Amino acid sequence: MPTSDWFRTAVHDIDSPEGEDRRRAIKDIGKRAKELRREERRDIAQRLCELLATDDWEPVQMWAAWALGMLGEELAVDSLAAALYDDNRDVRCHAALALGRIGAPRAVAYIEQLLQNDPDELTRKYAVSALGHFSWRPQHEDARQLLKSFADDESIQPSVRAAASDELRAGTGTTSHRVTCVQVRMLDVPPADDPGAVVIPDGPLGHAVERRTVTTRVPQRDARAKEAYRRGVGTRCQICGEAGFSARGGGTFCEVHHIVPLAARGFDRPPNLLVVCANCHRKLHYARSLKFTPDPWCERPESVSINGDVFSIDWRDEPTEKRTT
Repeated sequence: MPTSDWFRTAVHDIDSPEGEDRRRAIKDIGKRAKELRREERRDIAQRLCELLATDDWEPVQMWAAWALGMLGEELAVDSLAAALYDDNRDVRCHAALALGRIGAPRAVAYIEQLLQNDPDELTRKYAVSALGHFSWRPQHEDARQLLKSFADDESIQPSVRAAASDELRAGTGTTSHRVTCVQVRMLDVPPADDPGAVVIPDGPLGHAVERRTVTTRVPQRDARAKEAYRRGVGTRCQICGEAGFSARGGGTFCEVHHIVPLAARGFDRPPNLLVVCANCHRKLHYARSLKFTPDPWCERPESVSINGDVFSIDWRDEPTEKRTT
């Protein structure tokens, strides 16, 4: 049974014959979803799935899709996937975003179908934004590649291509090194009073706020991943080609550089790692001008310009030296 007065009232009102009462109740549930117990979220998600499929007032369906995303229950994925084919554009847009928020792996395929089959420009931009919730999770390389294909396809609307490129650079979700990166951004939509405009709920997507990064924990480098990469490619600098320094006590000293910094949502895995000598490592961090080509967000860079000096990056796929015991 509901334990909060507001939730008890909302559960009652979503069955109201008045559409505005249902809409307001759904909005309250979505805005306060984090206050609910797991069993409460699951029960109300099932009821919202029914409203999404059967309610005869489109604003209720749209808000139901939004609230399902805020609840985050995977049981809603099938209902939201079906809503991607709704006649109303508002419903399709917010169903796609809800699938992104829930983050179920199978939702990527549903969003991909929407991108390929729905010609509406705004719906595609919402779908691209939904993919952004997946693109920086290591297990969802498929979402990243899909965004890249849309960013590169000249036959696609320019605004959709720009949105895909922006998601590749910005990203949303929780990275492998325990930094939560949140992108809160209004999409480029017409004002609500324009003909054909999409109604934006005044929940998380209803405020025009700048993009920001929220760090929940101090980034932790994965020392084991760095050591494994160093063993794989050897100790010779991948930028200048010089051998590593002789370390005190024997062995060779080299360092591992993150091309995209951890604080900027880079990963502790190739191709974001470079074995470098101490001199090049210092240059990379303190250069007045630094540019990798091509963009490391999209491709493995082939070269790097440090203060105007261009170096080819030696991507060694096999170990260059045996590990000493």
